[in-house]
Amino acid sequence: MTKKVKFLIGGAQKCGTSALSVSLRAHPEIFIPAQKELHYFNSPARFRLDCFKAIRRYLAWAYERNFSHAAVGTICGEATPDYMYWETAAGHIWRYNPGMKWIVILRHPIYRARSAWAMNRDRIVEQLSLNQALATDVRRSQDTLPYQNLMYSYVDRSYYANQIRRLIRVFGRSQIHFLTMREFRVRHNESLRQCLEFLDVDSSVTSESRTVREGVYENALDRTIYEEWLDRFRWDIEETAQLTGKDLSAWLASDYLEESSDV
Repeated sequence: MTKKVKFLIGGAQKCGTSALSVSLRAHPEIFIPAQKELHYFNSPARFRLDCFKAIRRYLAWAYERNFSHAAVGTICGEATPDYMYWETAAGHIWRYNPGMKWIVILRHPIYRARSAWAMNRDRIVEQLSLNQALATDVRRSQDTLPYQNLMYSYVDRSYYANQIRRLIRVFGRSQIHFLTMREFRVRHNESLRQCLEFLDVDSSVTSESRTVREGVYENALDRTIYEEWLDRFRWDIEETAQLTGKDLSAWLASDYLEESSDV
């Protein structure tokens, strides 16, 4: 018998979703599949005919098969960072479960972009320098229209405000919990407890803070690049702070530094 999925770690990419997923999976009342990033709701081909009720039922059944091993009494969730970014995903998810809860973890947008660029460099799918990649983000995004460019959206993904507004418009603010990657690292137990309370499970359960993926960068982030892009992200950071209720003032500092490790 399949179980309806109750929550998503829906973004953002390169912001600590893997570490958060591992921490939540350790909770006895939570089931998260071993496979991260099911990419179920951001597949255009899969939902081409979901206007038919029979097809919607089949799609829900196929999705829930990923959770068939969940124990009785557990709540099911999964982590696919693309859900927050993919424009049509929120509507498909609402159609599946209007009561879906979202956990959204965020990171300084420039460091997020640098981390995504470094990941693509490691996978040998990116030949451009960081500065070149950021500068050509708009042109590359146009190459995949009418869909979004999931591989080379370094800048576009880092503009959080519009993505968050879309989630709030579809699900309401009360169904979304926000935290930052730095919070999850520095105040791990407190951040985890808040996530567990949001999910209505035993919040006294703790887990060790861990780095799931660690990025090694040859050089520190070029401060000239940082300052140039900080000016471009400033308005979005301020709006993101208003939408989430998080104090993101540190992100606006010209001397902001992030640890070299990446999760």
